[in-house]
Amino acid sequence: MTNYQKSAVKFLTGILLLSTAGAFAQLSKGPRAELASITRPNHHSGWIYFKDDLQLRPDDVFSRYKAAWALGADDELRLQRSMEMYGTGMEQQRYQQYYKGVKVHGAVFNLYLREGRAVKANGRLVHDLVSDVTPDLSEEQALASALRALDAQDYGWNDIRYV
Repeated sequence: MTNYQKSAVKFLTGILLLSTAGAFAQLSKGPRAELASITRPNHHSGWIYFKDDLQLRPDDVFSRYKAAWALGADDELRLQRSMEMYGTGMEQQRYQQYYKGVKVHGAVFNLYLREGRAVKANGRLVHDLVSDVTPDLSEEQALASALRALDAQDYGWNDIRYV
C-alpha cells in the first residue's frame, strides 16, 4: 500500500469516525437538568415539549440554551428547511448539526412552531465530539488515490447521459 493510499484510508476512516462519533441520543429519553428547565415532562417517546410560559423563539432554542442540548463551542445547528404543516397551524424547521463546519451525518433535529414559538421538538444530536477535522489529503489527492484503487475506465461524471 502506497503512502497516498494509507493517507486516503486514514482520511476516509477519520470522516467515518466523525460521522458516527459519540452516541446518538434521543434527548427525550433522559433530559439533562438544563434541558428539563425549558421542557415539560413528557411520557411520549421521541418528543420534547417546551414549557408554554417560556415562549421560545426558534433562534433561542440552540443559541441561548446551547448547554441544555449538550452542544460544545464547535457545534452548530443550521436551518436546512422550513415548511408549513397544513391543517395543523404549525411550522416545521429542520436543523442539521455541524461540528467545526463539517456536517455530522444523521444528526438532524426538528423544531415545531406555532405562531413563531417553539412548541415541541424531536431528532438526534451527537454529543461530546472531540476530533481534528483537518484532512491529511487535499480533495484532488483523495480523488486521485481513489481512482488509482478502482479498476475502471469510464466514470459517470464523464458520460453526458448522467451529467
